[in-house]
Amino acid sequence: MVTIAHISLTGASQTFDFLVLTVSWLIVRAHIRKSSTAATPTIVHMYQYFGYFALFNFFMAVPFLSLTFQPSSFPTFMAWGYVIANIFLLISLMHISLMTIKLLPRFADKDKLIRGIWIGIVTIMTILNAIVIGVQHQPTYDTASRVAHYAIPTWMGATLGMISFLAYLPAIGVLVYSLIHQSREQRVRSSLLVIGFVIIMFVGPLHAVASNWRVFLFADILNMVSLAFLTSGVLFRIKPQVASVPPKSTPQPLPPSNTI
Repeated sequence: MVTIAHISLTGASQTFDFLVLTVSWLIVRAHIRKSSTAATPTIVHMYQYFGYFALFNFFMAVPFLSLTFQPSSFPTFMAWGYVIANIFLLISLMHISLMTIKLLPRFADKDKLIRGIWIGIVTIMTILNAIVIGVQHQPTYDTASRVAHYAIPTWMGATLGMISFLAYLPAIGVLVYSLIHQSREQRVRSSLLVIGFVIIMFVGPLHAVASNWRVFLFADILNMVSLAFLTSGVLFRIKPQVASVPPKSTPQPLPPSNTI
């Protein structure tokens, strides 16, 4: 019988993050469908970001089920769960980059270039993860601390960190710029998104180095706070659908725009 004392802290944390992100994704989807106007690029890409980030946490959580029926298989399940999960993590970061260029009129038509760059990043990192994590440095599980340990080489951890910054920092910079040069309503949305991005950019690594329940709890609280800011920023002043508005026609592709 599995008791609370046997539940993996790492697995519980990843499951919690998956649920919180899924809720954020569902809330944004519901508001998009009720909106009386077409969703802006910021809303569309943040919606995708929540969805793919949720999938990342889902595939990071599923391997912990092996601890209940075949603990010896955990390293292999977790290694390949990590490889698959990181594909969705990188795709979620791609949507942050796509959102960023849509806020810059000069680069608003560079979608294909940005997608191409990120497809290259996803391909290279997936191959590296498969070799390094999938085969050479599989994760282990400490039954005493109930924490999974990812033996990620320093150079690889630094590479993933740089890729994350590549997505988050330009977004934060553009949003901070909008705080100064745009309308009050857009400044409020930008402020919420900036705070959320700054927090989540530093919360992620906490899970990788957490060694006890206190660190996991702290990381998850901060994660929930960051998602609250991000979700609030996405939904700020979305107009509800009114009864007199006729049914929408088939959605057309969004034109390049710097509207937040």
